[in-house]
Amino acid sequence: MNVVTPLPIANGFPTNNVGTESARRDNVQREIIPALAQNEKSATEKGLANEQERSSSNAFNNPTYEKPSANQQSTPFDPTQASIGEQTNDTQQESAGKQDAKDKQSEQQEQKEIADLKARDLEVRLHEQAHAAVGGQYAGSPTYEYEKGPDGNRYAVAGEVKIDVSEAKEPEETVRKMQQVKAAALAPAEPSTQDYKVASEASQKEQAARSEMSQERVKELTESSGEQASDNDSSFDANSFEQSDTVAKTKSVIDGFYSKIGKSQQSGVSLSA
Repeated sequence: MNVVTPLPIANGFPTNNVGTESARRDNVQREIIPALAQNEKSATEKGLANEQERSSSNAFNNPTYEKPSANQQSTPFDPTQASIGEQTNDTQQESAGKQDAKDKQSEQQEQKEIADLKARDLEVRLHEQAHAAVGGQYAGSPTYEYEKGPDGNRYAVAGEVKIDVSEAKEPEETVRKMQQVKAAALAPAEPSTQDYKVASEASQKEQAARSEMSQERVKELTESSGEQASDNDSSFDANSFEQSDTVAKTKSVIDGFYSKIGKSQQSGVSLSA
């Protein structure tokens, strides 16, 4: 039989504040609620987002490393492919720049061609109008040859005016006509080779007409001189006959006078009536 000796139990009296110690113990045991991060939203705000946004937000806030599976193989960086891509972009940009320059050059050429056609059109029209204005009744209406420009308009690039260079009926009329034809041919500021040919032809016909006029005048003068010489000859013959008759009469009177004188000396003076 065991005999248990009773031990005295000491009852301790707490020296601290019982209420304060209890509150401290409760705070230690209570679950600590972490503060919201700057990028996190409250439950109320999270209710407005969809599931995909939530998953994305969770992944961003709680980054984790996932080991790639066998099917997911990482592609190593290839500097050659990057260089090729950059070269392709550079080539495309260079090609586009060349095309723009080519289009701009083509547009400039078209504008220059249009300007040249406009200048030629004005020059041709002024040239032919000068011929027609000076030629008058001997010149026809101007006719033109046209060329279509890049802008779709027609421009005169050549022209002509018909002019009459035939001789007139009389030399005097021919001279006046050829003078006007020559002036019409040389009327433009810059006569063409054909214009000089027409002017030369008109000058030749004018000289021929003047020569013909000179020959006619010489012929008229010759005929007039011949008639005057014939008249002078006839007048000279009549005067000579009259002078001979007068001389004969005078000689007869003188002879008769001296004859009477001789008889009066032989038989006395006798008067005759």
